[in-house]
Amino acid sequence: MSSGDKPKRDDLHNGDEKVIPIVEEVATVDIVKRTTGRTRVSTRTEVKTTPIEENLETYGVDVTRVHIGRDLGPDETIPSTREEGDTTIIPVFEEYLVVEKRLRLVEEVHIRRTTKSEAVHFSVDQKRQVADVEHEDFGTKETKTEIE
Repeated sequence: MSSGDKPKRDDLHNGDEKVIPIVEEVATVDIVKRTTGRTRVSTRTEVKTTPIEENLETYGVDVTRVHIGRDLGPDETIPSTREEGDTTIIPVFEEYLVVEKRLRLVEEVHIRRTTKSEAVHFSVDQKRQVADVEHEDFGTKETKTEIE
C-alpha cells in the first residue's frame, strides 16, 4: 500500500490478524510578513538659557612720572629697574655735556599694578536633543506619542 492510498476494507483483515492503519498529521507553519503599524522617531533641539554669576578681575596699571633731576656722581652706580611692593620703578637717564660728561637721573617711571573686581551677570544658551517617538497601530487605528 502506498502512503497516499486509503486502506481498503479487505486490507484491514488479514486472516486472523487485524491490521490497524497508522495515520499521522503533519502541521506546517508559514510566516507571512505583514505591516501592522508604523513607528516614527524624530529629534529636536531645545535651547535652555542658564544664568551665570561670576566675579571678573581686571588688571591694569597706573603710570606716574616722578621728576628727579639729580646728577649722578662719577663713582655712583647706575640704578636698575626695581620693585617696591606692587610698583615697578624704571629709571630714565640722559647724558648732557658739561666740561665733563656726567650722568643725570632725569626721572623715574613708577608703574603700580591695580586690581578691579566686579560681579557680572549673563545668560548662556545650552542645547539639548530630545527624541519624540510616535507609533501608529494599523489594526486598532491607535496612535501613541512618547515625548521626553
